[in-house]
Amino acid sequence: MTQLTGSWRELRRRLGDRLAELGDGEVVSLGLEVVDTDTGQRPGVRLTGWGAGMVRAEVVAAAGADAAVRRGLLDLGWLDPAAEPGEEPDAAVLGVLDRPRARADELAALAVLALTEVLGCPDPAFLVTDLDLRGLRSQGGQEPTRTSPAPLATMPEGVEHLQEMVDEVLLELSEGEELERDEDGDVPVRVGLSTVFVRVLDDVPVVRLFGWLAVDLPDHAAALREVALLAARMPFLQLRAVEGEIEFGHDLHALPFAPMQLRVVLSRIMQEIDEAARDTVARLGGRRYLQPPTEPAPAARTAAFERLARLGPGAVDLAEATPLAAVVELMADARLAPELVAELFDHDRRLIVAHLVGVRAGHLDVTGVDVEELLAGLRAALRLVVWRQSREREPAPPRPVVARRRERQLSLLPDDEPGLELFDPGEEARWA
Repeated sequence: MTQLTGSWRELRRRLGDRLAELGDGEVVSLGLEVVDTDTGQRPGVRLTGWGAGMVRAEVVAAAGADAAVRRGLLDLGWLDPAAEPGEEPDAAVLGVLDRPRARADELAALAVLALTEVLGCPDPAFLVTDLDLRGLRSQGGQEPTRTSPAPLATMPEGVEHLQEMVDEVLLELSEGEELERDEDGDVPVRVGLSTVFVRVLDDVPVVRLFGWLAVDLPDHAAALREVALLAARMPFLQLRAVEGEIEFGHDLHALPFAPMQLRVVLSRIMQEIDEAARDTVARLGGRRYLQPPTEPAPAARTAAFERLARLGPGAVDLAEATPLAAVVELMADARLAPELVAELFDHDRRLIVAHLVGVRAGHLDVTGVDVEELLAGLRAALRLVVWRQSREREPAPPRPVVARRRERQLSLLPDDEPGLELFDPGEEARWA
C-alpha cells in the first residue's frame, strides 16, 4: 500500500470534516482531470448526503474498466453495486458504500485510498473538486525535501530497541498523537467499538497484535461455531472462543523487524475487526469490547419483544420501543434507508419481525404515524438482513488444486550458525 504524502493526509482530514456536515442532497466530488469520452464523466469519487445523517460514496470510472480496477476496490472494502439489492446500478459506478455521517473519517480514508491506489491519482493537485485545496502543498508548490528512505527491515538490538521502532510506526499511523499505554504497557488502537492491542513480547522478538472481538457471549457452543465463520472471513487472524469471549491475535516475528509489515497487518485488522464484531454480536448477542455493558444485548431485547404477541392492542407505549421510536423519528425527516433501519435493530431479524407483527396487530401504539410507510421500511430492513445473512452462510467455492514446484530457499546464515524457526523461535532467537 502506498504511503500517503502530507498533502493526501491533509486532504483526507478536510474531506472528513466536510462529510461530517454534509446535508441531505449535498454532493462532494473528487474527480481526475481526464474525462471519459464515452460517458462524459470524470473518474473519481462522488459523495452524496441523503436521509437522516447518511452519506453514499461512489467510485466512478470508465464503464469498461478492467477487472483489476474492480478487484482493487473490493480489496479496499468497497461493495460491488451490481451485487447490492435495489435499483439498477449505474454502469459507470464501480464501487459503493453507505455510511452514517458519524463515520465520516472512515469514508474520507476510503475515498483517498480509491483515488491513490485504484485510480492512480499521484497528487491532490490533479483533482477537480469544489473542496478547498489551498495550502495542501508546501511553500512554492514544491514537496518538502525528502531524506534518505528508511531501511525496509532492521535487526533489533533488544526489546527496548524493538519497542522504539514499533512506537515510531504507531505514531505515524496516529498522525503524531501521543501514544496511550495501559497498565501492561500495551498500546490500544481503537476502531469503532473495538480495540486492537499492540504488545512487544519480553522474552522473544515478537510483536503481538491481539484483542477481544466480542465479550459477554451467552452461548459458548454458538461462539465456537462463530469462530469457524470468522476464520474463513479473516484467515490472517488466530481466533478462539474462551468463556463467553472471542479472542483474536496475530504474531509478527521481528528478526528482522519490517515497519511496513506492521503497518499493513494492523491496517488490515482495523479495516475489518469492528464490522466483524458488530455482525457477531448481532447473531449471538453479547457486546463489542468497548460497548457499554449496561446496553441491553440484542438477544435479550429480542426476548422482550417476543412477548408482544401476548399483549393486547395499545398495551405497549411507543416510547418503550426504543428502536421503533428512532425509526418513527427518522420518518419525519427523510425516506427510511434499509441499512439504517437494520442498524437500529442491531441486524436482528427476529426483532424486526416482532415489530412488524406488533405494528400490524396493533400491539404497538403508533398513533399519528403513516403505518404503511413504517411497515414498508421494516420489511425492507428485514429483506436486507436476511439477504446478508444468507450470503454469509453460502459455502465458499472450492479452490482448484494446483501443483506447485517446490523451491529451495538458500539460507542467509553462515553454515555454523543455527537457523531460526518461524513459529517457535527457540533459545537462539530469544533476547540475551
